[in-house]
Amino acid sequence: MSADARLTQAQDEAADLRRQVATLKDTLETELERMRVEVDGQLSNAKQFLLCREAGSLARVERLESEIRSLTLAYEEAIDAEEVLGAEEAAALCSDRRTCTAVAQRSPSAARSEGYPPEAGRASGDDALVGAVRDAVDALLPRLDRVFDFYTAVPASDTELLRPAMHLPQFTTMIRDSALDRGRDARSPELLWMAVFRDLPPAGGHARVTRRPGSTLLAPPVFDDGSLSQSAVAKDDLFSRGRLRSIAKADFPRALCVVFRATAHCPPDGPTASGALRVFLAEVFLPAVEGSIRRRTAARTLPTSVDSSAACPSFAGVVAAYSCDAGVQAVMQQFTPHLRRCFRAAVRCPPAVRTEDARMSIDAFVESVRQQQLLPLISRAQLKDIFAACLPLDSQSTAAAAEGHRRPAKRAAPRTEPDSVSYSTFTTAAVFCLAEVIYGGVPTLRDQYPSPCSRVSKLLVRMFVL
Repeated sequence: MSADARLTQAQDEAADLRRQVATLKDTLETELERMRVEVDGQLSNAKQFLLCREAGSLARVERLESEIRSLTLAYEEAIDAEEVLGAEEAAALCSDRRTCTAVAQRSPSAARSEGYPPEAGRASGDDALVGAVRDAVDALLPRLDRVFDFYTAVPASDTELLRPAMHLPQFTTMIRDSALDRGRDARSPELLWMAVFRDLPPAGGHARVTRRPGSTLLAPPVFDDGSLSQSAVAKDDLFSRGRLRSIAKADFPRALCVVFRATAHCPPDGPTASGALRVFLAEVFLPAVEGSIRRRTAARTLPTSVDSSAACPSFAGVVAAYSCDAGVQAVMQQFTPHLRRCFRAAVRCPPAVRTEDARMSIDAFVESVRQQQLLPLISRAQLKDIFAACLPLDSQSTAAAAEGHRRPAKRAAPRTEPDSVSYSTFTTAAVFCLAEVIYGGVPTLRDQYPSPCSRVSKLLVRMFVL
């Protein structure tokens, strides 16, 4: 091919390439314009959306600020009303306390004329104190029991569900509610707490208790055997040990007597007149505390997850009815391995100990319910009622097993621990009561699960299957 022909062919190919480049350029410009229009539209939509959200957020913030202002105003009004009420209670408390002080500081001859002999020695002093407390609280005992039950209700450990006791935080709340830590003759709750335990007899034996001269508080105890001396006690932190103790319900009236003697400046070696103590409890302590209890109860407006007002069924009748149901027995036999593992895990039974020989305390019972996630469905008070109902049933089964001369392999577990139940009582009584309270105590669930077999089956399926 000649050079002219090659040149013509190259020119034609260059022209084709220029046309292709021009076509590609036009296509790219068209596509870029389309993408620019689409992106601009999306940006406009996003800006409009953000503006709408911002306007909604501003309106929501304004609404929340108005609610905060109204709540702040209501809180300030409530605080002002509480301060006025507290001032009135403090004024009335000071007046009543002066009256109690005047009655308490009478001469021993006046006390003898009313039938209250002065103390003579530590033993006679304790007897006189117990007698004075008994005379003063006979008519007020139901009110004192309600006060004790309210302040020891929460928080409480599992063991204290059966035997509630008052600890230092609960005692401090009670003293502050009674306004004894305010006014001219105020005493701190911690000092009153230590005064109470210096007066109460120790759990491990009799103690000789003395008082410092000119003080209404008692000196550290000195035991009769000389194992604890005044100098040895001074080296220890008495408050750090005393704050771990608790006031039992039986000692609560005597503790209030010590509080009265400390706050009313009653002479330590003088008589404790039951009349003055009665005036203090009936006109000073109980009105203030009961008023605080009413306000605290009225403030609890949040609904609970458990209907505690529902009447507790007769657990003995429940156990008898469930035990006679053949369907219940079949379901229980099907879930026996699961119940056995649940019982051993709750009581932390060693591998060498048989399940029938283990005992379940109320702590282990509550722990088993907690492990199976049943606490949202039942309250701790209902668990206490169930466990308390199982205790006499366990005693009856143990006595029946002893009288029936059963084989050792089938003998009920010995009662080596107080307030505990065996595995058989757990499976034949506690589980039945749980099913009745959870699925038979609410009307809607009672209609949904009408028979004992359906309630037990639902309970066991929830515990071990779901």
